Amino acid sequence: FETPKMLSLQMLAVQPAQKEYTSVPKSAAVLLEGSFKSVFLNRPVPEGITENYNVPSQSKPTKMIVIGDGDVFLNQVSKADNTPFPLGFDRYTQQNYGNKALLLNIADYFTDDDNLIALRNKQIKVRLLDRTKLRAEKTKWQLINAVAPLLLLICFAIFQHYYRKHKYAK
Repeated sequence: FETPKMLSLQMLAVQPAQKEYTSVPKSAAVLLEGSFKSVFLNRPVPEGITENYNVPSQSKPTKMIVIGDGDVFLNQVSKADNTPFPLGFDRYTQQNYGNKALLLNIADYFTDDDNLIALRNKQIKVRLLDRTKLRAEKTKWQLINAVAPLLLLICFAIFQHYYRKHKYAK
């Protein structure tokens, strides 16, 4: 791109050519893990520092994330009352994007809490009952649920009665 470049509103009317979008998608964020070479390894000691300090050549195993856009974790602000919108909310499209979930997952990942990530990303599938089968078997299940506990209780009472009678008859 050549900069600076003159812009005009007539450019909005021009449809972009499809051949201009042939490149592969670019990464917006990268997660780096491992031991990293120290940036201070071959640098001279700043003036005024007299104590001897050994700079390690490599870091301990660590993790870092590099995100290509600093506004990923920036809240938009309401112009009416100057209050912030929730993280990831776009006031123009009225949509909530996953910025907050991304930030929480990054924090959990860096603190080695993978269970919270799995729990937060868990999807609950609602399994609805078949309405035609429900109508057809409604009376049967109502009877089972009303009568079965009573029958079990009566059977248990009869068993208990005969057990106690037999035990204490001697």
